[in-house]
Amino acid sequence: MSVQVFAQQLPMYSRYMLHGHFLNPAATGSNGNIEAAALYRHQWMAMPNAPRTAVGSFQAKLEDYNMGAGGYFIFDKTGPTSFMGLYGNYAYQIELGASNYVDSKIAFGLQLGLVQYRLAGDELRVNDPSDELVLRNNDSKIRPDAGAGIYYFSDFFRFGVAVPQLMSMNISYEDDGRISGIDREMHVFLMGGGMIPFNDEGNFIEPSLFVKYSPVSPIHAQLDIRARFYNGFNAGIGYATDRTISANAGILFQDQYRITYGVSFQFSENSQNLGMTHEFGLIYIIESEDWYY
Repeated sequence: MSVQVFAQQLPMYSRYMLHGHFLNPAATGSNGNIEAAALYRHQWMAMPNAPRTAVGSFQAKLEDYNMGAGGYFIFDKTGPTSFMGLYGNYAYQIELGASNYVDSKIAFGLQLGLVQYRLAGDELRVNDPSDELVLRNNDSKIRPDAGAGIYYFSDFFRFGVAVPQLMSMNISYEDDGRISGIDREMHVFLMGGGMIPFNDEGNFIEPSLFVKYSPVSPIHAQLDIRARFYNGFNAGIGYATDRTISANAGILFQDQYRITYGVSFQFSENSQNLGMTHEFGLIYIIESEDWYY
């Protein structure tokens, strides 16, 4: 007898353009910085055992080689299921030339990683504890992972498509003939955004869009608009197709440290049971060519 487990396979991020290399390896190094980042996200805080995600990353632009390189470590936990992953990103950038004094490039990226999926059987909450079909042991599986992407970027516009989890597979946990499984499906991510100056003082309006497709879930789309000011402060709002409204803000100080915060709330029939989502980020800019998002 087997039981399938369906859950959020890949975590979401409020500042998807700021952390684009998490989602698309071709975006690695595209902002011109050498930087380290940390992020923590607690989703649906009113729900017991709600999704929690922690990420630590590094990325750099290798100007002399037309490359971007980096990687990240991720830990994601939802109830009794969790996964850890260690990924390396590589992007090769091709100069497209300048048009109207705006430089543009296109990058092709590859991501390779190793992930551990874990099921904590002793954390399962069931209506009938004596049910013989319920797994009771703790089990983990280690699997390879890969992703690929393409990313166009210029001084004022960015757009990319990525395919994470290229190697779709079934992960099974067994305990005395009882089997529980996770179907790991390939996803498609689309994201893009731009910068529109609204005065001569270095202030910008930044619209952006993120779309996620998976064969096992509805298409998710999120539209955001953000204002960025010359003094390093930015703030924005967003709306997603799952009826989630979000707000976020960030500050850059000493031209080296960026702190971000995002909050969202889903307006649905279960909104009282879900609660709010909070996301905190910190970026340490080791070396900067310019700053985008």
